[in-house]
Amino acid sequence: MTELALGLDLGGTKIRAGLIDSEGRLVVANTSATNISEGREGIMNSIIAAIVPLITRARREKKLLLGIGVSAAGVINVRSGSVVDATDSLPQWKGTRLGYMLEEEFGIFVGTDNDVNCALLGEQWLGGAQSYNDVVMLTLGTGLGGAMLSGGKMMHGSSYLAGHWGRMEVPHPYRPQMTVPLESLLSGTGLRETLLFQLPDSEHHKYPDGLSVIQAYAERDPKVIATVEDFMRLLATTISNIRWTVDPQLVLLGGGMINSREHWWELMLQQLQQKGVMTPVRPATLSNDAGMYGAAKMVFNHFQELKQQRDDI
Repeated sequence: MTELALGLDLGGTKIRAGLIDSEGRLVVANTSATNISEGREGIMNSIIAAIVPLITRARREKKLLLGIGVSAAGVINVRSGSVVDATDSLPQWKGTRLGYMLEEEFGIFVGTDNDVNCALLGEQWLGGAQSYNDVVMLTLGTGLGGAMLSGGKMMHGSSYLAGHWGRMEVPHPYRPQMTVPLESLLSGTGLRETLLFQLPDSEHHKYPDGLSVIQAYAERDPKVIATVEDFMRLLATTISNIRWTVDPQLVLLGGGMINSREHWWELMLQQLQQKGVMTPVRPATLSNDAGMYGAAKMVFNHFQELKQQRDDI
């Protein structure tokens, strides 16, 4: 009987879920909206609604569904399956006993982890991190996410905070007496906010998001050139600092900003070269499905570890 895992990637706006076999082949997937308007209850109902048709499909086709893997933003206790901390993108999410609630609902194994950890696990399995054991992944989107493999194993830390480089405090570039989280500067949102700090209110509407700033840079808009160059210098500095503290074989960059990399990738590489960073830096390859694949791989890994434990007895 074919063994499948159900991988689910929970985001603040949408849920991506799919049935995946042990070779990484996607059998079927669905995408649905995340109901955040009703807080925790709405989010859980959205997750359950995405899972039910996939379980039905697996049973109808007489496939063996081993379990459910969930990739979710925030600080996740991978042992208990609880959400230790979460951002406002998922209202009332902090404290949710995610793994327990889904195991109670469906009666099968449920694994949970942070979304960037799952994305890196997916890249290790099927994407840009294959054949690497020591890898750092950074995601540049609404915020700055991070994850780290060491010796082929995901690093979670004693309190599941490992990889949260976006939460590091750094000096504000225009108010050096203040410190701010790195992700408030080094993210799509941070890029826009840094630019707007330098512009009059009457010009803010021209740059509704980070992508618009990058597009303006591609068109050589003189108002944004220095800001984007400073952003890439900060990105290169961050990668350099991670190199000196973690010493990875590879750094992967993912997140929404990667979709516009044709406009800024060379600039980033120039900054890395100036800092003497020889570690390869590459774009992630699985795009928005990395978290879903990684969540499924978490299930397969769990049962593989159980089998190994039995064999060792």
